[in-house]
Amino acid sequence: MIERYKRSIISKLFVKIILEKYYKMNTKEINIVRDQYGKPFLTKQNMELNLYFNISHSGEWVVCAFSDCEIGIDIEKIDTYSPKIAKRFFSHNEYNTFLEKSGRERDRCFFDIWTLKESYVKALGKGLSVPFRSFSFSFNDNTITLRSDIEKSHWFFKQYEITSDYCLSLCARANDFPLNLKKIALSE
Repeated sequence: MIERYKRSIISKLFVKIILEKYYKMNTKEINIVRDQYGKPFLTKQNMELNLYFNISHSGEWVVCAFSDCEIGIDIEKIDTYSPKIAKRFFSHNEYNTFLEKSGRERDRCFFDIWTLKESYVKALGKGLSVPFRSFSFSFNDNTITLRSDIEKSHWFFKQYEITSDYCLSLCARANDFPLNLKKIALSE
């Protein structure tokens, strides 16, 4: 619990540092507020800024994504899980894709799908009010395709390899993902 609390504080500080360093904003004038679903957004002197961000943390990582459009990010440490969770939250096709794998490849598949789902829900900004089974991902030749009953507009997805022990997924309205991520050590 304490570690999670520390990561939460670090992630908020991380956002402010990035805003100052890369966006040249005076963070004393910036507020991070949450909407009714808990999605964070930026305001400046009672006006919403046209800069979107999202945060996620797991294990030793805190990750942030910034964009001029809606964005969601999720990172998860690949760990043990209950196959019952996959059956409960994955679509029929996702679950079958998951079952086709074995061992570490199955673990990776589970968290690839899970982080995609989390990033999408976070980008939508509606929190857990969006049932995970109401949308589905499929994979074909390094292309990630979303099928959704709740959202008909286009969303784009990218997954990054940080280390072999973590899955990271990004979801955004625009398909302009960076090729590589910028890693910033806590000491910076």
